[in-house]
Amino acid sequence: MIKKGALRRGEVIPPHSHDIVELILVQKGKAFHDFGGMNYEIAAGDMFIIEPNINHGYIGSESAETVIYTLLFDPRVMQYEFGMNHDSDAAIVNGHIPFLRKGEKLPAHLIVPRRAMPLITAHMEFMIREYQAREAGFKLLIKMRMLECFVHLGRFYTRRDWRKETILNDSDSAVIDSVKRYIERHYNESFSLEQISRLHGMSVTSLTTKFKSAVGRTLIDYKHEIQIREASKLLADLDVKIVEVAHKVGFKDLSFFYQVFQKKTGITPAAYQSRQVRGKHV
Repeated sequence: MIKKGALRRGEVIPPHSHDIVELILVQKGKAFHDFGGMNYEIAAGDMFIIEPNINHGYIGSESAETVIYTLLFDPRVMQYEFGMNHDSDAAIVNGHIPFLRKGEKLPAHLIVPRRAMPLITAHMEFMIREYQAREAGFKLLIKMRMLECFVHLGRFYTRRDWRKETILNDSDSAVIDSVKRYIERHYNESFSLEQISRLHGMSVTSLTTKFKSAVGRTLIDYKHEIQIREASKLLADLDVKIVEVAHKVGFKDLSFFYQVFQKKTGITPAAYQSRQVRGKHV
């Protein structure tokens, strides 16, 4: 099944799952995607490959509707038809589509380069037309176009080579921006480098290296900066307790909060709050 649908402003689609693989691609607009226990702000080019029985849902943006392609397929069929044969053509196809190899774990999140979007969306539109018209041979044509689409995605997948550290390109920059947005929205929650890396289709080493190269500091430092920035705002309220501030910005250990706060600001939280008191009485 393949379709293109619009997620209306503020529309909520509750978490749901399927018993086959679901591929989604954002054509335009922005929204929030609840997937794998994490909440993504998604935009044009974001693609998710959602394995069977994994819940995900959406919340539409308040500013504009979001257009999303949805393709449901059984990878076992693709593996059987395009990857399980032993002729040379099938071997070439299998080599170009690593996420259709038997036993290969699907990458959860890909970002399609802007230059590749017209090609991928053209494939999607062709498959939708064939699926809706249902003329003789439509299933075969859809499978062939799926194969062509996956070959192009496979080229992108292997060019990037998730397991190698390379110079940042446009798609890497888009991933880094996505990670930054996620941290800015979830700075007060616990998440691991492994979670972030897996859901963005990179190894921990690759993501942390590229993030530091692009941002100038580590991913953890970036999160701490946001936490301390928000803590500073809360400490302007002279009635709030420091332990409450620590918990609100995501620190469970008060002594660690003191340590990070002083490292980032040069003074302790108590001293910072005292300055706010003096400032209000000047």
